[in-house]
Amino acid sequence: NLDGFFSFILHSNHETGILHSSDARDFLKTFDIVKDYLDEELKFNDEFYLNDIFQESVTTGEPIHFF
Repeated sequence: NLDGFFSFILHSNHETGILHSSDARDFLKTFDIVKDYLDEELKFNDEFYLNDIFQESVTTGEPIHFF
């Protein structure tokens, strides 16, 4: 379950700038596993700083668009 970071890290190399909801779900699972070892700059209230956006994507099934 540690491969959830790859889609987020590599999304900037894609021309579309889209992160699919399944990738957001996998990212959040991986983040939860390793969050105790990550820098505080990536967290807000012990969650990923973009957690609300990622959760919305997981809930709705809509992709995240990065501009």
